[in-house]
Amino acid sequence: MQRTSALIAHPTSLPGPHGMGDFGPVAHAFIDALGRAKVRTWQVLPLCPPGRGWSPYASPSSLGLNTLLISLEDLVSRGLLDPSDMKGAPRLTNDRIDFDAVHTWKMPLLRHAAEHFIREASEPDLAMYREFCARQGAWLVDHADFILASRIHGHSAWMRWPSGLRDRVPESLRDFRSQNPLEREIEKVLQYLAHDQWNTIRELAGAQGITILGDVGYYVAHESADVWAHRNLFELGPEGELRGQGGAPPDAYAVRGQCWETPLHRWEAHRDDRFAWWRRRFRMASLQGGRVRLDHFNGVLRYWAIPEGATDATEGAWRPGPGAPLLKALQETLPAGALIAEDLGTETPGGDELRAEWDIPGMRVLQFGLGPDSAPIHHPHHVARDVGYYTSTHDSPPLEQWIRELSDPAREELIHLTGSANAWNVLECVWRSPADLVGAQIQDVLGLGKSHRMNVPGTATGNWAFALPRDALSGPWISRLADLNDAAGRSASR
Repeated sequence: MQRTSALIAHPTSLPGPHGMGDFGPVAHAFIDALGRAKVRTWQVLPLCPPGRGWSPYASPSSLGLNTLLISLEDLVSRGLLDPSDMKGAPRLTNDRIDFDAVHTWKMPLLRHAAEHFIREASEPDLAMYREFCARQGAWLVDHADFILASRIHGHSAWMRWPSGLRDRVPESLRDFRSQNPLEREIEKVLQYLAHDQWNTIRELAGAQGITILGDVGYYVAHESADVWAHRNLFELGPEGELRGQGGAPPDAYAVRGQCWETPLHRWEAHRDDRFAWWRRRFRMASLQGGRVRLDHFNGVLRYWAIPEGATDATEGAWRPGPGAPLLKALQETLPAGALIAEDLGTETPGGDELRAEWDIPGMRVLQFGLGPDSAPIHHPHHVARDVGYYTSTHDSPPLEQWIRELSDPAREELIHLTGSANAWNVLECVWRSPADLVGAQIQDVLGLGKSHRMNVPGTATGNWAFALPRDALSGPWISRLADLNDAAGRSASR
C-alpha cells in the first residue's frame, strides 16, 4: 500500500448554501481542495439517513442514503425544481446546523421534485430509475415501506404499529402498499436521486486520484428497516422488543459504560444465512466509497452484552463474537485491501493477531497516546505500518481543543515529541509516522476548537451539527498541507 493521507469531513459539514452541506457544488469544491492539498482519501461518516439526535450511527435504514444531502441545484438543472423554490432557506448560526429547520424547509421541496420526476421524467430517465430499483432489490422496498409507515404512524417505534404491519404479515403488507403507491414511489425516487448524485461525486474524486473511505457500524438501530425486515437476525422478543442491548463496558471515558439501545445479533442466524445481511451492507458501502471502515471491530472477537432490564452498562458481560467466519465473508465480498478496522476502545485480546491474519489495517489516535489515561499503542513511538494513524476522530476533541486542555505533564511530553504545542506540529508528527495511512479531522487542519467538535460519546444532544466556516475550502491550509504530504512522501496518486 502507498503512503497516503486522509481528511475526515462529513458531507453535512461542508459549507452548503441551504443550511448544511450536500452532494452538490460544495462537495465538488471540497474534492478540488483535497486534490490541491494532495490528500488522497476523503473519509466520511455513514451516509445513511440520520436517526435519534441526528446521528448517522442510529439510522432508520443503514442501506439508504441521507436524502437531505440531495443537491437542490442539481434538481434545478434537471428541471425538477425552479430556482425560485429555494427562497427562504435556513442559514447556519455560529457554524452549527439546525437540522430541524433544514428538514422542515427542504423535505417538501424534495418531495415536490420526486413527484415531478414520477409524472414527467423522460423515458430514458425512467429507464435508468427502473434499472436502479431492479438492481437495489429488496432493501429499497423495505426502506420505502419502513420510512413511509413510520411517518404515517407518527414516527412511533415499529413495535407499536398494527400487528399485521409490525409482523410483516403478507396480506397486511400488500394492503399497505396498495393504499400508498405514490408515497412509496416518492421514497424510492429520492433514493435514486441521492445515489445518482453521490455516484457523480465518486467519479469526480476518482478522476483526481482520491479514494472515499466509508463507514459501516457493527450494530444497527432497533427502530430501523434493517431490524423490522430481518427480525430473525436479532435478539428480540415476540413483539419485536429488545432482549438485551449492545454497549461498552466502563472505561476512563464513561465510568458506568455506555448503553447503545441497539439489538444484539443472533450470530447463529447470521452464520446459517452465510452472513448475507452483512455482505449486502458492505457491498453497498464499497460501491458508495471504495474502502470501508468497520466501526467497533473489537465486537468481531467479543462484544459487551447488556441484559434486558439492566440499569446501566456495568451489568453487562463479554460474549464471543462471530470471529473469522464474518471476516471471511466480508473479504469475499469486498475488493482486496478495502476493509479497515476501527479497533479503538477497550483493548481486545487477540485483536491485532486477527487483523494480521486477514491483512486488515487497524486504527491508532495520537490523542490517546498522551496524558493520564494514555495507552502505549497510540504513542508515536509505537505506531506500526499496518494502521491508520490519526490526530483525532469524530468522537474526540479537535486538536486545538485537545491541546488547550492538556495537563502540564502531557503538554511537556507533546512539546518534547513535536517541538511545540501547536496543531500543525502534531499533524507533522503523525504524517511522518510509519503508518501507511494517516488522517485528521478537517477541524485539525483549520485550527478549529471546542465549538466545532462533532460528537461527544455518551451524550444524546448537541452532536453532529458542526459545519465548516464559509471560507473553509480556500486559504493557506491547502498549500501547506500539500507541502506536508510531499515532505512525508504521501502525495503520490493511486
